[in-house]
Amino acid sequence: MASRASVLVGFTIALWAQLSAGQTTVDPWSLEGLQVQSVPAIWIDNGSEFVRESSSASDGYLQLRGRLQVRAGALLDPIAIAEIRLRTADSAAKAKVLSAFAVGASIVMCRYLPRDPQGWGGARMVVGGERSIALSRASVAAPLKLSVEGASVNLCIAFARSAKVGEVLLLEFGGRSFTVQLTDTPNTPVTAEGNIATPSAPFTWPIPSRRTVWIAAASLLALGLGVFASWRWRVRRQRLAAIDPRFLPRNGVSGPRRVSAEHCRTSFVPVGANTGPGKADFAAALREIQGERFSEADALLAQAISKGLPATFECGAWSLRGQAAIALGDIDAAIDCFLKTLEGPAVTTQAALPAVMHLAVIYRALGMRSDAKRMEALAKTLAEALKGLDLELVLAPEMVKRIRNDARAYRQTLRLSAWSRLGMLLTGEFKRSP
Repeated sequence: MASRASVLVGFTIALWAQLSAGQTTVDPWSLEGLQVQSVPAIWIDNGSEFVRESSSASDGYLQLRGRLQVRAGALLDPIAIAEIRLRTADSAAKAKVLSAFAVGASIVMCRYLPRDPQGWGGARMVVGGERSIALSRASVAAPLKLSVEGASVNLCIAFARSAKVGEVLLLEFGGRSFTVQLTDTPNTPVTAEGNIATPSAPFTWPIPSRRTVWIAAASLLALGLGVFASWRWRVRRQRLAAIDPRFLPRNGVSGPRRVSAEHCRTSFVPVGANTGPGKADFAAALREIQGERFSEADALLAQAISKGLPATFECGAWSLRGQAAIALGDIDAAIDCFLKTLEGPAVTTQAALPAVMHLAVIYRALGMRSDAKRMEALAKTLAEALKGLDLELVLAPEMVKRIRNDARAYRQTLRLSAWSRLGMLLTGEFKRSP
């Protein structure tokens, strides 16, 4: 029985020895994400604030960053600062071994503990929560050591740079060696107050091709023309909406009617007698005109024409309607009525003279010179024929002034509505069925 127990104990010991030998040793700490960069200066704590320290040499510093991770339940033994070194990885290269100049931690930027804190009993830096790093020594003659508290710390180590340093470096830290690549990218610059400064990297615009320039220019021109046209259209619509409706053209896209050959006749017929069905309305319209009630007079004259009048009185009714339109400031209607007067088959001198005189003033104010000259020539012919009759052969100056003002307003309205009338014409063309 005892022998069996001895065998069992021996077998168990052997088994545990094999298992222990097969297990991999777990490191209590690790250093990851190592980066080395050249910096012109570092920021060191002087006991009250961080001050900028530059190297006496022109080479500056090599600043190493890495994340120090301590396994849960493990402790990192204090590391002597003198044993933190940086050397070229290629043993054949004759590069100087660099010892740690200062150690610290990084939150946004690297800040370092004082290099020789013995005068005031060590130095400590809290890096967040329960994490901190510290420098201390057992005695004045003892070496300065780095200790870390917490599961992880973003460690910074500065080395005074030597001119002879390779691109692939070997870091000796805590009895281990780590390979790290030296980068030429400078560290993030900081201001004198310790704030991160924005790097001023040079920026160059790509040179576009000639075709791209032309396309961009054409696009900008089209955009500018579109914006300008839209603005002009909006202004025109606003001005047009503010205009008195009596100045708006009523002849669609044609504008004011023009003078033709049939309006320039020189032979006229006598008045005759008014025996048509519209006789009473015609007489009532004359009374309304004498009372300066021109809207009522125009309605009665239109009613008389629709009921029927002799040809001579119909021409007279159109002439009176034109004069009523002049009194109401309706230039477009006045032109139409006066031209209908001259188109009548039996127009009289008494009806033609007011129509011609008013049309001459209107066309002159509208800038329609050829039409105005034809009416002015016809007015002289009529004036010669009527010298022996007791008729008013000229318009009163105040009447001429008022007609000119209304005609200019009508002309401005025509200009403002030009786009609108053109749009109506184009819309009508495109809406035609094939």
